[in-house]
Amino acid sequence: MSEWKEFREELMQDPDVKAAYDAHAADRELARAIIRQRMEQKITQQELAERMQVPQGNISRLESGSRTPTLETLRRAATALGVPLEIRFGSQTVALFDGKR
Repeated sequence: MSEWKEFREELMQDPDVKAAYDAHAADRELARAIIRQRMEQKITQQELAERMQVPQGNISRLESGSRTPTLETLRRAATALGVPLEIRFGSQTVALFDGKR
């Protein structure tokens, strides 16, 4: 096992660290979904940034999962990538963007 993995496992033994990590699971999932869509379309962070009309650094932070994106940011990303964006709240699904540019 790598030193990083060993270190991470050790950190996760601390209940406070694990709780903080778990609290940001949705942010990491959103980041992975955006990266996956961008990679499937074979576009760079810079190209996505241009489509969203934001600096490339914003895309880097968005994809790192280090910041919780606003609904507007998610809508702009979905629009730029041409993918639908929906949020499920209980049994109700709210369509924020239909995926058509």
